Amino acid sequence: MKNLQSEALLQEICKLRDDLHKIYNENKKVTKEVLLVSTKLDHRINSYVKLLIEEDNN
Repeated sequence: MKNLQSEALLQEICKLRDDLHKIYNENKKVTKEVLLVSTKLDHRINSYVKLLIEEDNN
């Protein structure tokens, strides 16, 4: 179950990273949209790390 969760989170992280690069490269500056995607990406990375730590502790 947790492997599926971690895989889903990793896929979402990759998508958000790609979205962030695309949005930034459109204007070559930090916009509200870039900050929003960056914040989502940060939260997903934190969730992924926490999940990996939980898996290691079990």
